[in-house]
Amino acid sequence: YEFLRKDGSVFESELSAIIATPEDAEKKQNLAVIFDVTERNNALRELKRKNIELERLNEELDTFASVASHDLQEPLRKIRKFAEIAEEELGGSASGDGLYALQVMREAAGRMQKLVADLLDYSKTANALLERERVDLGGVVCQVLDDLCVPIEESGASVTVEALPAVQADPGQMRQLFQNLIENAIRYRHPERRPEVHICAVRHGGRGAAVVTIRDNGSGFSQERAAEIFLPFRRLSSGVEAKGSGLGLTICNRIASRHGWEIEALGEAGRGACFSIQIPERDLTGC
Repeated sequence: YEFLRKDGSVFESELSAIIATPEDAEKKQNLAVIFDVTERNNALRELKRKNIELERLNEELDTFASVASHDLQEPLRKIRKFAEIAEEELGGSASGDGLYALQVMREAAGRMQKLVADLLDYSKTANALLERERVDLGGVVCQVLDDLCVPIEESGASVTVEALPAVQADPGQMRQLFQNLIENAIRYRHPERRPEVHICAVRHGGRGAAVVTIRDNGSGFSQERAAEIFLPFRRLSSGVEAKGSGLGLTICNRIASRHGWEIEALGEAGRGACFSIQIPERDLTGC
């Protein structure tokens, strides 16, 4: 309702009324209370306006990320391709320094391609609408291991997987979550031993939250700096050449957070790392 004040101004209100007639009254009496809700309604309208603006900005960001990704990837692909052609054409006729320069250029372009792809993934993870459905995490891990068969074979990694629960989650983001974590375990392997990755889940007492862990025997990191590991472009593994974009674990943290889950990192320099994902009971559909 809108009411008019004595000064002529209008205010928005809510009216609450009840019949409050005393027993000895000759006529019915009503009790009414009028609440001025002008400020509340103004705040709600402003919130709605900002939400619409935020949705518009997110759409623009998604569009920009997609366009920027395409526009950046195309020249990088050409740089890598022409560097490969130059290496093949020159062959033994090129100097050692020349071949080395081509190799550095090709590898640098590859790293930049990976960074651009990860930046696009990060943008999508931050803004995409979660489409939850029943997801068998065991099936997700099997698919990821198939996708990573080449780096697993090249590194000689041993990956063991125990029974994992089914959850209510976004299937695409679950695949990305486990791919990033398994890739991370293989990428930051210890130079003096064969990589071993173990994935399992524990649900204490058969009820409550489930904890999914991905444990490796890689280069590890200092636990004192564990809080930094999910920050963008941070690499904490000791004694290992910097690889990847530095966004993989940041994306994992964002995926877990958007699902209302928690992810924790435990590590020891030179001994390995363990990433634990705590999934609340509400999102479990079977173990």
